Amino acid sequence: MKPDPTPFQHPHRTAPARAALRWPIGLLVVCLALWVPGFGAAGSEHGRTNRLIHSADPYLQMHAHNPVDWYPWGPEAIAKARRENKLIFLSIGYSTCYWCHVADRTLFSDPAIARLMNRWFVNVIVDREQRPDVDQVYMLATEIMNGRGGWPNNLFLTPDLKPFFAGSYFPPASDEFGRPGFPSILRMIHGRWINHRSEVIAKANLVYTRMKQVDPGGPVGGAAPVHPRRWLAKARKSMQARFDWKYGGIPNGTEQTKSPREPMLYLWLTDARLAHNPKAMEMLRSTLDAMAF
Repeated sequence: MKPDPTPFQHPHRTAPARAALRWPIGLLVVCLALWVPGFGAAGSEHGRTNRLIHSADPYLQMHAHNPVDWYPWGPEAIAKARRENKLIFLSIGYSTCYWCHVADRTLFSDPAIARLMNRWFVNVIVDREQRPDVDQVYMLATEIMNGRGGWPNNLFLTPDLKPFFAGSYFPPASDEFGRPGFPSILRMIHGRWINHRSEVIAKANLVYTRMKQVDPGGPVGGAAPVHPRRWLAKARKSMQARFDWKYGGIPNGTEQTKSPREPMLYLWLTDARLAHNPKAMEMLRSTLDAMAF
């Protein structure tokens, strides 16, 4: 798909108004520069840190002072789970997710809960905006198991990364709605892995098989990875197809809600500046206008 060669101009704005549209680009640069790692990190007053302190990802940095022994998604965490034959607790969220912040405050900052997590699980946290591939795979798993999904997306995986239990926000203690508290869930999952491992593995295999059936062309179904020279064209096509040309931005999953996505804004800015893609500039300006007003 060839980009429209015509420079973007809003049809209903005068020349001075069009010139004024240039200011959101500067605002974006300032906002992104101010978003430094560790800004607003929960629990920083306690002085403890985990390995996420070395991450450049703002969402992971937000959890760098949790007592949870977090790992970023990668070979180190997976190797540890397989070496020690431990289950993986996987939490996927993003910086502007309300319930992700609530979980950070009520669950992952609690030393008693962290002790259970560290003792029984390899704990992995993912920013869905930085790893949309991981988010896509495990949101599919949650939707298969629960019929719906949301963020934070919290799952328990076998050491070979197959999911068998999923949920969103878990309360710190059993509540008036009958939901079990997160410590009770941790004990239940650990108990099943110790005492009923074959059943857990069977459930994980069943979910994994269903994932491949639902999305045979996706990463679980064995689709070939996109060649580096073609990934930008693929991303362009996908974003333009999902973009809200009336109000700006891209909806979250199947929902109509939207959240600021720093990597997406960066991509549009880079595509507009380096590839001179007018559609990227139009999407960027439209989204920043909506955020500003």
